[in-house]
Amino acid sequence: AILSSAIMDGTIENVDVSATAAISGTKIAPSFGAQSILTTGAMSIAAPTFFVTPTNGGRVGVGNAGPEYPFQVGVDSLVVTGAARVGIGIETPLLKLHVRDNQNITTGMNIENTTVGISAAVELKLSNDANDAIFVLNSSSASTNPRDLEIKNADVAGDIRFTFNGSENVIFAQDGRVGIGTMTPTSELEVFGSITSDTVDADAITASDLTTDSVFAMTTNSIVAVTGVQSDFNFGNASFARITGPTGAFTITGIAAGGDGQLLVLHNTTVNSMTLNNEDVASLAANRILTGTGGAISTTGTGTITLIYDDIGLRWIVTAVNN
Repeated sequence: AILSSAIMDGTIENVDVSATAAISGTKIAPSFGAQSILTTGAMSIAAPTFFVTPTNGGRVGVGNAGPEYPFQVGVDSLVVTGAARVGIGIETPLLKLHVRDNQNITTGMNIENTTVGISAAVELKLSNDANDAIFVLNSSSASTNPRDLEIKNADVAGDIRFTFNGSENVIFAQDGRVGIGTMTPTSELEVFGSITSDTVDADAITASDLTTDSVFAMTTNSIVAVTGVQSDFNFGNASFARITGPTGAFTITGIAAGGDGQLLVLHNTTVNSMTLNNEDVASLAANRILTGTGGAISTTGTGTITLIYDDIGLRWIVTAVNN
C-alpha cells in the first residue's frame, strides 16, 4: 500500500519505497517509450530464458544464466565467441564456422534455392588473396548448364587436386590436362598405372597415335609360339602379347576371340621375322587380318605390330608396325 497521499516531486526513488516492499510485475504494465534501459548489473527475463550480464564487456545468454561468450544459446546449441567464431553444437569452435553433432543421424548443411529461373543457382564461394573457387548447382531452367554441378577455379594458375589417404592422386590442371597417379600430366590424359576398359573406339585411333612405348594392356601374356604358320592363334584376353619360342620365321594368318575395340600389341622378342597375312582364307573369316597394305606385313626380327578388332567388319585391323 502507498501510505502517502501523493509523491510531491513526481518521482519514485529508493527513499520513497520501503526496503521490504515488493512490486509485483502482474500489477503493473510499464512502458518505457523511446527510453533506454540502463543498468550496471545483470538483467534477466524469466531466467535463464534470457540473460544479459555486464561481465567481460557484456554477454547474452538464451537458456543460459551464465553465458561464457558474447552470445550463447544453451551450452553449445549456438555460440559466438570473442574471436568471431561461430559454433553450432560445439562450445569451442575451432574455425570461423564449426558444426558438430553426436547423434545417430545425418549431420549436414543445406543451402537451398527453390526458385525456377534462368539465373537461379546455389553457390558456395571460396576466396583467397588472388581469386575465387566456386561450387555452383544450377537450376533446372538455368540458361547455361541446367541441373549441372560446376566446380570452378577462377585462378588461371590454379589446379584442382584430389587427395586420398594422405597422397595427391588426381589433378585437373589449369591447362586442361588430367593426371591420374601423376600430378604433372604431359598430355590431355596421363595415367600412371593400369587401365581397364571394355571397349576402345577404333575410329579414334590411327597409327600416328601409337608409339613404340605405347602400352594399352592391363593383361600381359608371354606367348610361346612355334616356327611356321599359326592359323587362328588365340592370345586369350591379353592386350600385350610377348612372343617367345620361334627359332625361325613364323606367320600368323588369323587371331581368334577378338572383342569389339580390343587392342592387341604383338611384341616379337626373337630375332626371327614375324609376318601377318592379309585376309588369309586359312583362318575363319571373323579371325582374319586387314594389314592395310593389301599384302602381308612383317617385322624384321624384334618388333611390334599393333591391331584393333572391329566387331562390325569382323576383322583385326593393323594400326602400327614398329621394328
